[in-house]
Amino acid sequence: MYRLLFLLKYTERMMEMAEKNNRNEFLSIMKFAQTLMAESFTPICREYGISSQQMKILSALYHKKNQTVGELSQSTQILRSNITSVCKKMEKDGYLVRSRSLMDERVVRVSLTDKGMKIMKMIGDAFTQYYDHLLEGEPQETCQVIHDGLQKLCELMEKSKEE
Repeated sequence: MYRLLFLLKYTERMMEMAEKNNRNEFLSIMKFAQTLMAESFTPICREYGISSQQMKILSALYHKKNQTVGELSQSTQILRSNITSVCKKMEKDGYLVRSRSLMDERVVRVSLTDKGMKIMKMIGDAFTQYYDHLLEGEPQETCQVIHDGLQKLCELMEKSKEE
């Protein structure tokens, strides 16, 4: 009986350790993937003469038009004090337009210009080319597994934001 209890306790402990190792490995893989993604974005952004922060702003406004500076700061994870100066530069470069709210002049709304939309289209095409080349020669099953895994991860992360 003692051996059975010991064995149960031991396997329980081993399962906990395996679960912890899996979590640690998952976090390591996520961090590594994030680094690789950033490294793949940087040359494309440089090619178009924009910074990674500018890319985040362009992308956020492309997917959700006409945001306040506060919303944009939150969605891009760029500090509000930094986002204001980046947006001013981007406005000067013709990528976006900033306008004060008529209801509350403290609120500044930001949206893409035609030039901003055009550069997003070009960058989107460049990213598509990059990933097409990356996945070239991979079996369809591999691409599907990657797609399904990333989609499930996004669903779980969205779900946790709601809780």
